[in-house]
Amino acid sequence: MQDLQQTLTQILDYVKGVWIKKRYVIIFSWLICPIGFLYVASLPDVYSSKAQVFVDTRSVLQPLLRGLAIQTNPDQEIQMMAKTLLSRSNVEKIARESDLDITTNTEDEFESLVTSLSKEIALSSTGRDNIYNISFSNKEPTVAQRVVQETLDLFVEGSLGNNRKDTDTAGRFLDEQIAEYESRLTEAEQRLANFKRQYNDILPLAGSYYSSLQSLNDELEATRLQIKQTQQQADTLNKQISGVKRNDSFGVTNQDEPVLRTRYD
Repeated sequence: MQDLQQTLTQILDYVKGVWIKKRYVIIFSWLICPIGFLYVASLPDVYSSKAQVFVDTRSVLQPLLRGLAIQTNPDQEIQMMAKTLLSRSNVEKIARESDLDITTNTEDEFESLVTSLSKEIALSSTGRDNIYNISFSNKEPTVAQRVVQETLDLFVEGSLGNNRKDTDTAGRFLDEQIAEYESRLTEAEQRLANFKRQYNDILPLAGSYYSSLQSLNDELEATRLQIKQTQQQADTLNKQISGVKRNDSFGVTNQDEPVLRTRYD
């Protein structure tokens, strides 16, 4: 209780001291505020450009490969693409495509420009899945817009390249699966034919004969079913690839089924 009373007493002493010297406080404020206003007014204008990109990781190939292959984590793929987006080679490409390289006269100046862009181009997550903000600030609004646009185009190119690679890999995988099941079917049919020739003279009523024959027939039907299912998956994949080629987007669709959308602020 005494500590609280002492604290209140100290606060009151401070307030009294400020009140007594209020004139000095007002004079000091009048001197500092104009200087601050002049400093702020002298600062150059800075323009910021920002793009928001959404990448849908729900690939049309995932239902086809479910249960057939080990699935990669799409979130990890997006994070890896975001990290490699601002690699040195990519930043150099952004500098050239946005015509910033013409402002440099020597190799050292260009290296300095690339280093500066690597630090100033901001790529951040919005906290929602697979949604990223790309932002850049510059004293020239057109420069800020061009840098963000080139960064966004590079991001889209990386996404399209991954989709093409996934499509080719899935097609090859399904072809290998069909070939493997066809080989199993051939082997099962050969074993069944050999079994029939071997036990052709055994009485039809022999239980072991029918049991073994039924087992081979079941194996044969199971293999045929696997081939049929894999062939259906391959047909579905071919239809998906044909649709992708017609749209010329490789996984980036139009407004009816948006896979990648951008918005400028």
